[in-house]
Amino acid sequence: AAAAAAFLRETQKKDEGGPIFINVLDFDEDEICIIEKAPSKPAVVELLDDDDDDKNPGMFVSGGVRWSEDLVDDEFSAEILTYWHEVRQSPHRMTKKLDLRAGLLHLIHEEYPGASLHLVGSSQNGFDRLTSDVDLCLLMRDHTMAHGDWAGSKRMKAEAMKILSRIRKVLYRRAKYFGRIEVIPARVPILRFYDSYGQFEVDLNVGNHVGIQNTHFLRVYAAADPRVPILGILVKQWAKLHHVNNAADGTLSSYALIVMLIRYLQACKPPVVPCIHRDFPKQCTRWFHKTADVSHLTKTDCADDFDFKPSANCQSLADLLHGFFQFIANYNFRCDCMSVRLAKDVSRDEFPAFSSSLVCVEDPLDGNNVARAVREKGNMKAIRGAFIRASESLKHSRELSALGLKRSRTAGNPSKPSSRH
Repeated sequence: AAAAAAFLRETQKKDEGGPIFINVLDFDEDEICIIEKAPSKPAVVELLDDDDDDKNPGMFVSGGVRWSEDLVDDEFSAEILTYWHEVRQSPHRMTKKLDLRAGLLHLIHEEYPGASLHLVGSSQNGFDRLTSDVDLCLLMRDHTMAHGDWAGSKRMKAEAMKILSRIRKVLYRRAKYFGRIEVIPARVPILRFYDSYGQFEVDLNVGNHVGIQNTHFLRVYAAADPRVPILGILVKQWAKLHHVNNAADGTLSSYALIVMLIRYLQACKPPVVPCIHRDFPKQCTRWFHKTADVSHLTKTDCADDFDFKPSANCQSLADLLHGFFQFIANYNFRCDCMSVRLAKDVSRDEFPAFSSSLVCVEDPLDGNNVARAVREKGNMKAIRGAFIRASESLKHSRELSALGLKRSRTAGNPSKPSSRH
């Protein structure tokens, strides 16, 4: 705590002077402190072990300490922060996923030398939860599947099935470590299996270049402001609880929810996050153009390429969360489409291909509608109703229980006892 206070003094250039009062929140691992510096609002500091940033590349760390001002200025914001700490993915769990990726790549190289294997989805994008399983994407060296519209191509789908079937045979020979191995011939074919060491359900696809870019696109925005991943994880937990987070059932995918959250944070005044397409065009071309080489992203964090400035927005976590629910509850989905790429709402008339969907949210990378699963009026009513109820509930009760969410003190890292006690 003393080190955190010293860091805070240094970063604020001793502009206010006076004492710094430290209150350590009662987390499982005592990793988070609220630093109160009179007379300013509190700041939040997370103390990490020296090697934690190596174990968990999903955490954005500067000098061993991560901090930001104005995350917490009320009890509800403190409760949100505590809840985030409990339900997010632990460094220990991330280490197991990285070990799995490395081991699998070693086995895959027996059949496909030079291929690269990427963690994708919530395990890597900064919005990781304890319950996140493992999604992997295999990229083949000098392969036409790297950039083609392979998901819509029968030839490429057949090639993916062939590759996954060969990898399945490799895993069968290691039955001690892998179980329930099956190739699923979906629109995007996957090899699904169970990893007995990490106790993960694993989905492995081939050549989904866009999926890797989507993952790192969200990772960049998660690094733009420390409030973003905290709010994102909480929104995903809430949406799952209220049955509006399942594209297969005609509601919103996790990717759609986070893109909607980013659009809201852009619309805040002043914005919480920038429009990276507008403010960082060279970096976006380098990392997110459809022909960009993403094969080396296993060793490089593209978020480091974006020099974000601190946001002038000082709203608390509580205010931003309530604002998001209000924003979606009142959004005119009949007429407008959300565009993170342009940092504004665009008339649906400009997206005629989205006419069959009741929710229109432009994919910032490929221009598709990330909410295209919402086609039934009943599902649209359920989504709108969930956001309206959340917005109204928070008007009357500023606590997580108003959203149906409950804290669990054992949720932070159930598989690894704390080394700090």
